[in-house]
Amino acid sequence: MRFKIYMNELANAKHNNRLLKFVIVVMAVAIVFSFYYIDRIVTREKIVLLPPEVHSKMVFIGDRPSKSYFDEMTRYVVSLALDYTSATARGQFAELLTLFAPSSFKEYQQVFYNLADRLEAAGNISNVFYINEIKLYPKKGKIVVIGMNYTYSANSLLSQETREYQIGYKVQNGRFFITSFGRVQKEAGK
Repeated sequence: MRFKIYMNELANAKHNNRLLKFVIVVMAVAIVFSFYYIDRIVTREKIVLLPPEVHSKMVFIGDRPSKSYFDEMTRYVVSLALDYTSATARGQFAELLTLFAPSSFKEYQQVFYNLADRLEAAGNISNVFYINEIKLYPKKGKIVVIGMNYTYSANSLLSQETREYQIGYKVQNGRFFITSFGRVQKEAGK
């Protein structure tokens, strides 16, 4: 009689073992599928960002911003950096500096605040930049902006010329950072 009890317990243990193995396999398959779907959701996730001025839809698909996002951010950066009067320059430059990457902030803080000091000392100076073309180079992390620059003093035009500016950028954790900003100097003979 004891032998029958032993055999029943052994059979029950084998059945329990098979059932547990089956449950573990089902759970492993479920975990693999959930990882796959979570990865798909994260890479296809769209984040809609709204800077202060929005003229078109801007989205991130995964970690890639759309071209319209770069166009809007470029227009915003250029308006802060190149459309100013001696009275508004310091405030605009302070807002512009919030877009700079921490690694380049100190350098450009000095550049823009020195420009603001010179503008305030000079008096009634204003500058306007009209964008003609925006060229995006995402692999190099740069944007080239070409347009007409007008500088005025009081009511008279001081200068009018075509200028080209280069904006270095990086997108980190869904945020647009400026890494460099400057005028592109044309080489003599070109």
